[in-house]
Amino acid sequence: EIQESLKVFQGNPKEKMPELAEMARKIIGPHIKPMLVYAADMMFHSPLQFYYNDKLMNRGYPEIAIVGDTRTGKTDVATFLGNHYGVGSYTDLKYASAAGLVGGASQLPNGGYKVTWGTIVMNHRGMVILDEFSGVSTEVMSKLTSVRSSQRARVEKIAKGEAPAYTRLFWISNPRTQRDGSSWALKRYTSGIQVM
Repeated sequence: EIQESLKVFQGNPKEKMPELAEMARKIIGPHIKPMLVYAADMMFHSPLQFYYNDKLMNRGYPEIAIVGDTRTGKTDVATFLGNHYGVGSYTDLKYASAAGLVGGASQLPNGGYKVTWGTIVMNHRGMVILDEFSGVSTEVMSKLTSVRSSQRARVEKIAKGEAPAYTRLFWISNPRTQRDGSSWALKRYTSGIQVM
């Protein structure tokens, strides 16, 4: 029954992708760029794992980052489609901490400690939309590196714990603000690598 319902996504990509972009325009609005919809649909419909040459690939899902000028519909596409499909959790990285994203130890009234898991772990097998990643600190980004590569979250401070984190991460941002506080339009950068 599930396989039958998913057939709506099958077909010739040159016909199916524009059809999905048109569906998204009806959900979100006419201003949406098809390329954003294609990237979001890859995130929402990617497998967590798959077999290749009889070997289980531990990570089948992509991790996508979209950097674009302000007011281009990046966040709208991710959040509206997330609501439509019924998956995905939104987090603004400007205000996020490593403990809020991965997990941390908190003290109990009796003096002991317990591990409280963060957004990425709580969305195991789902997806987290990480908005404004240009504002994330290098400290927080370094804490995410292990989780992103191993699909496991670890807390190793006062209390210790480990949890699975097969979580699709959809990174969205405007270009990072320059040292003088100004913002550059994408066309001012010479390549996508320079933007990142």
